[in-house]
Amino acid sequence: MKRHQQGAALIIVLVLLSVSLVIGMSGMNAALVDERLAGNYRAASQAQMNSEKAVSQAIQEFYKGQESGENSWVNARSISSVENAGDIFEEENVKMACDEEMNKCAYEFLLIDDVYSILAKGAVVSEKDEELVSVSSFIRVEFEQSFSGDHEGDNDEVSDKEVASLLEKIKNSGDLINVLSDYEFSSSNNAKAKGWEDKISKDNTLFDTPEQVCLFKDALISGEVAKGLVEVVSGNVNGKDFSGLSGNIVVVEDDGFSLPNASDFRGVVMVFGRDFNVTGGGNISFSGAVVHVPVDCSGQGFGTPYIDVRGGNGDYDFSEIESIIERLDIDDEELPEDGGNGFSNNNDLRIFDWQWSFE
Repeated sequence: MKRHQQGAALIIVLVLLSVSLVIGMSGMNAALVDERLAGNYRAASQAQMNSEKAVSQAIQEFYKGQESGENSWVNARSISSVENAGDIFEEENVKMACDEEMNKCAYEFLLIDDVYSILAKGAVVSEKDEELVSVSSFIRVEFEQSFSGDHEGDNDEVSDKEVASLLEKIKNSGDLINVLSDYEFSSSNNAKAKGWEDKISKDNTLFDTPEQVCLFKDALISGEVAKGLVEVVSGNVNGKDFSGLSGNIVVVEDDGFSLPNASDFRGVVMVFGRDFNVTGGGNISFSGAVVHVPVDCSGQGFGTPYIDVRGGNGDYDFSEIESIIERLDIDDEELPEDGGNGFSNNNDLRIFDWQWSFE
């Protein structure tokens, strides 16, 4: 008997072809998306590398300025934040580190919120229409005043300006006790004593190395800086004698220093021993700040500050720091007559921070 063909095989083949076509189209679309993502990632990575190339060239210029005595910030713009930098590719004092067919990178020396800074940025440009394909975030390199001695390069001296710089830092901290980083704290079991931990400020830019601290301490003790404003005490001192040291920078080398009861002190206490103690404190009046940086100058190493408070009542503020700064005999060269940016050449600065400013 003759069998009739129903066309089922044709339908099945067509269905399979359609499914294969859909799968193929999906795969092709996915491949195109992946290709675009890879291209975007490559462009973003290249833009970041371009910005790193720019900042590398800027730092080379900075070090060349140190060798030649130049001031890289002599024409620097002053802005309040990175957000106000604008498009540095179009600024007058920008320097192009690469201006190739598809790559752009530039850097600028700026004063950002009164901090000497380098700002660098990179970009990738379309080869067809010269439109920006990807732009990096800013790289910012910050600088601070160097503790390197005078401008003749004598590294064995500390200047009044460096003392003033440290006092400005502790004044700006707004806290009574200033340490570099880690510290040990203990107190009696009452709210007043425990509350002293809120008066402690950590700032690892106060000093960089134990050698620097020892140099600073020795310069203070020798009386060569701060023009007679420095007094040295050993161990404990009674309240009457401590009150008599008001208006000075008090240097404490020994362990076991205690803020004495019945004292009225106006000034700054620099504790280079391990211990700072407050016992009682009900009738203490203290206007100023404490810098607590334990250091072993024989072994050139830092110690951990130990702060112990038993009581903690009294009257404390830090308003007296400004009067100490005003009494320092700082050379006029710190502020140039031409109203410049506060230093004579790149030797007055050093790098202390490098960061991405992600947008």
